[in-house]
Amino acid sequence: MDDLKIYVLTNGVRELDKSYKQIDYNLYFDHSSSPHKCYLDLLHLAMTNDNNEHGVLILEDDLILCKDFINKINDAITQYSDSIINFFWQPLRDIKTSIEKRGFCYTQCVYYPKGMIKKFYYDLLEPDFSYARNIKQALEKNHITFVNFRPHYVQHIGDKSLIWPRLMVRRSKNFIDDIENENKKE
Repeated sequence: MDDLKIYVLTNGVRELDKSYKQIDYNLYFDHSSSPHKCYLDLLHLAMTNDNNEHGVLILEDDLILCKDFINKINDAITQYSDSIINFFWQPLRDIKTSIEKRGFCYTQCVYYPKGMIKKFYYDLLEPDFSYARNIKQALEKNHITFVNFRPHYVQHIGDKSLIWPRLMVRRSKNFIDDIENENKKE
């Protein structure tokens, strides 16, 4: 999809997984060691520079992308063209199908349609401990629903988080590559 701009948030500590080679992306560096502020700054950049002409996909740097990632993402965007799509949410819940709802959480892989960021950006609060909660509140205030997409097209690399070091379980039970591998074994 030519009108999709992809950003990868990073602090430069991690080496990106080789699966990122399948996409064209722009790195966006967190130079201030504030991932929350960095995400909000990237939303602003995307809104002012790109969001009038492009949909925006924001990925974090601690992921493995599924096989055929961009085609799967584009199919989902076609299916939910006017919706924010969260491609990684509630990784431990055994939910098999996509759900359109309120209650935004997780920001590992989120698609924002063309012009969408502008609809909620100015209702974002100053960065606090949870930018996902900040986004959730702005979406709710503006009555913007979104799609929690299943299966997941990204998987966390390991269980160690740089942002939440005590959080030890982050890997999804619903990663498409794992599901497809299990189906092949049956």
